[in-house]
Amino acid sequence: MSIPFVNTTQKQDIRSYLNPFPPRFSEAAQAGILTGTIYKEDKTGKVFDALARSVRKGTIVEVADGFLLAPIRGQTRKRREAMLERIDAIRERGGIIKCLATGYQSNERAQCNRMLLRAYEMMGRSGKGVPGKRKEGRPPTEVTQHEKDVMEGIWHSRRYKNNDERVTAIEKRIGWSFGATELRKRYGPPGGREVAEA
Repeated sequence: MSIPFVNTTQKQDIRSYLNPFPPRFSEAAQAGILTGTIYKEDKTGKVFDALARSVRKGTIVEVADGFLLAPIRGQTRKRREAMLERIDAIRERGGIIKCLATGYQSNERAQCNRMLLRAYEMMGRSGKGVPGKRKEGRPPTEVTQHEKDVMEGIWHSRRYKNNDERVTAIEKRIGWSFGATELRKRYGPPGGREVAEA
């Protein structure tokens, strides 16, 4: 009696999410390490939806680094929320997320937590999506003259105890985030005082 052959080397179902983030995570750099069917994100941001629909139980969704699951543009908080939603969408369909930079996988709780922590830190350091943080020399074309006047008024107002309160008030009033150093360069010492605040 012959024993039937059982193929135990079943090919893994791998989907690769390519989300260009130059210079370190450029399209070419990511394409060089991804091993599955590539879903390259475009300006519409809808490619991830197509990838999520293709996931089946046991599908591995690999990314060069975990934070690349988030949209590249936008406020850090919103990018983090979108990343969590995308992770949930993959896991609900039975998929497993694999971060190639670390080897972490979402089906192991401890590894998943470390992957999330790393992604949060990477997004926080990237500086993407914070409108008030600009490179020196770049003209502030997005801020209107009225907004500049409001910012200057708040910066020199004596009703705020410190720079943090002034920065927060400016962000609440006009919706832009500026650092105290940048505001000091623009408008001089805060509160009309000649001495720098700690």
